[in-house]
Order: sequence, then structure tokens, then C-alpha cells
Amino acid sequence: MKKYILGLMIFSMNFFFFFSQPDTNDYTRQWQLIDSLIAEKNLPKTALKKVNELYALAVKTDNETQAIKALLYKISLSAQTDETDINNTIALIKKEIGNTSSPAHQSLLYLLVAHTYQNYADEHSWNIYNRSSTKKFAKNDIATWGADDFTTAVNEAFDKALANGAVLKKTLLKPFEAVILKGNSENLRPTLYDLVAHDALDHYKNANNYITGPAYAFEINKEVALGVVERFTNYGFASADTASNLLKALQLFQQLIRFHRSDAEPSAFIDVNLERIQWVYETGVMQNKELLYTRALDEVTTKYADHPVAAQAWYIKAQAHASKAKMYKPFADTANRYHFVLAKQLIEERLKAQPAVSPGNTNMQMLLQEITAKSLHAEVEDVNVPGLPFRLSLHYKNTDTLYTRIIKKAGNNSEENEMQNWEEGFWKKIANLKYIRSAVQPLPATNDYQQHSTEIKVDALPPGNYYILGSIGKNFI
Repeated sequence: MKKYILGLMIFSMNFFFFFSQPDTNDYTRQWQLIDSLIAEKNLPKTALKKVNELYALAVKTDNETQAIKALLYKISLSAQTDETDINNTIALIKKEIGNTSSPAHQSLLYLLVAHTYQNYADEHSWNIYNRSSTKKFAKNDIATWGADDFTTAVNEAFDKALANGAVLKKTLLKPFEAVILKGNSENLRPTLYDLVAHDALDHYKNANNYITGPAYAFEINKEVALGVVERFTNYGFASADTASNLLKALQLFQQLIRFHRSDAEPSAFIDVNLERIQWVYETGVMQNKELLYTRALDEVTTKYADHPVAAQAWYIKAQAHASKAKMYKPFADTANRYHFVLAKQLIEERLKAQPAVSPGNTNMQMLLQEITAKSLHAEVEDVNVPGLPFRLSLHYKNTDTLYTRIIKKAGNNSEENEMQNWEEGFWKKIANLKYIRSAVQPLPATNDYQQHSTEIKVDALPPGNYYILGSIGKNFI
């Protein structure tokens, strides 16, 4: 069941269909029984029978919310019990669409159609991709469709879901609280249009969903796509490749930004614009992409510097520094060596200026932990010559001291050899063993939060087997 309720109908920003609040006590009892048959007793066929009864009751009493809920259960349970196929599933959903006069319910059901087609195509891709186009044939059996057929059907379903956009934009989420679970970002999806549009957008942003691109396939190569928001919103993107998912995504971003650009509370506007900036940066092939990216982010952080939603823009800027820092190569490309320092400085300044809880601040805190985390990794040859000093290769990050202990291994029958080094408590046990030598080795200061390497001399040891323990703390635990 969760395959369809959660996997099929998930929306961005923690919005998704979740039918846990029935309209009456009678429905409550019925759904509790059905859920117990599924989750506790593993009786999907019995549960399906109960769902069919509840579906018939909901249709008879014009309870569209409960009908949609029952429909999702029917689809999922039928799939589990092998009592349906893709043709029957689509027919069932379309029948429900014909039975409702509510634009909101029609839009939600068309989303279900789109996801049903796409899920089937994904699950049978190994077979579908090998079929030739069936353009000249009657396609009454969905199971015989080719890749282009599914692409067309999915896109048409999303188009129909968005067809009542004017109504959806005026439809707040409160009337649908029984069938929509709102996450912690309700202000980012204030209307049903936002839910539907972002669900479609998630599909169109994936260029792989557009399976057989033509020779003139659309590319995001115009600088305006990554330009400041006003230029982007007013530009007329067009292409001979009108079916392109990339083109549809750009146009849908424009529609969402226009819808929210005059909002008194700019959270939804900032959020969708940032999503646009990141996606175009990752997808686009225009020149000067780095410069355009920086300018677009600067526009957000300048105009909405301390807005909690804009914290994500500050995080993206810090992440850009971190990405550059990771390109640092000692003795080769050192140009980006200190970008972790810049990222850390930016994060600390922003968390101090705007400490309110937000996804962006959470992301910055996690990035800060990653940058400042200490690490130590050492390697020695498995076999070294007794009586001669040897080298220990050390890789370290954010630490200035190496503590070492050398422990002579006990015989084969000792307690320490009864454990494997991946077992919990192994190294704690080893660290508590008596050691024959210890040392404190200062490490070269770096102040750049990068990983560095060095070699350390280990004085000669007599024949035998040894543990060499290294630690960033003197307690070794």
C-alpha cells in the first residue's frame, strides 16, 4: 500500500497525500480495520474486499475525499494481489475523474494518472526501451506501449492536472487537511496549485523522463535562464522541441514565480526562485555560468538577507566555497586551498546574524561540522625490517598533534585475538592494553581545514607483531 500512497504521491517540501483523518467515526473504524488487516495480519485480499466496500459507500454518498483514499488503497492492494493490470488501474482512476465535478479532486486524480503511468514505465523500462515506436497502431493496451507513448501520456496527465490553475491558485490547503499531510514548510506551498505545480516540476526537471530527444533537442544555454529573477520571469523561452521536459520546467518555474512575486510574505517566492537557480546551474550549458550563479544568489541574499527561507541561499554560497576547496591538490592546484576558511567564516556570520531555525541554517550547521571535523588515518607497511626504523604515512585534518602507542600483540590464543577489528569494543579493548612505547608528535599547522599528509619516523622495533595506535586525543578512547 505504501508503494502507492507514499511512493506514488510524494510531493516536495514534505507535502504528500496521507489519508489518516477520515470524515466520520464510521470511516475511522473501517480504516483502522483495513490497516490492521494489511499491517498486522498480512491479509491483503481480505483488506481489498473491505476497501471495495468502503469505496462503493464513498461513491454512493458523494464523499470524494474518502473515494480517492479508497481508490489509492484499491490500486495498491490490487497490485499486491495480482488482481489488476495497468489498463484496469488507469480506467478506474479515469472513471473517478468522470464522477467528480471538483477541479481540485480532478487535478489530484490526474496526478495519480501521471504517476501510475510513470511508475509502470520505470518498472518495465527494460522491456519498453527495446520497443520500436507504435505511432501507427491502435494503442488500446498500455502494456504494449513504447517509450514515447508513456512520455506523451505522462505529460498529458500533468497538463490536465494543471489545467485548472486559476481555480487551484485560489484553493487553500485547509479544506484538504483530511487528505494532505503538511510538513514543517507550509508557507512554501500555500495553495493546491503549489502542490500540483511542484509535483509536475519534479517530473519535468528530470531530463531522463524525456526519453527520445530529437536532433534539435532543447538545451538550457541562454544566460537569462540563470539571470536575476525579473529577467528570467519575463523572458519568452521557446523551442521547436516543444515536448522538452527542460523547456516545460523552465516555463513552470516562470509561472510559479509570477504567481508569488507579489506575495506580502515572500517565503514561497524565495523558495521557488532558489530552486530555479540551483536547477539551472546544475542543468544549464551557458557560458559564464559561475558568474551568473553568483549574481543570482547575491540578488536573493541582498534583498532578503535575514529572511529564514533565504538562509538556504547563504548555504548554497557556502557550499560553493566548500566545493572549490575540495579541488585543492597539494603540490599541484593550490588556488582553492583556503575556500573552506571562507565557507566557515560565511556560515558563522550568518548563524550569528539570523539564528532562527530553518532548513538553510540546518544545512549550514551540518556543513560547518563537516568542515571542522577532525580526522586521522595512518598506514604502515605490513612487514618491516626488525632493528631498523620505518615510516608511518599519516593523513590528518584539523588536528595539530598525533598521539601514538605501540602495543606488542599477544599470542594466538589471547583474548584480544578472539575479536575482529570491526567488532564493537575491539579498539577500546586494544587501547586499554599495556603499551611498550608512546609518543607525542606535533603536526605542521595548516589553518585551512584541508586534509594533509606527512611521514613520521618510527624507531626500530625487535622482531614481533605490533599494534601501532594513533589518536588525536591523549586518552585514545
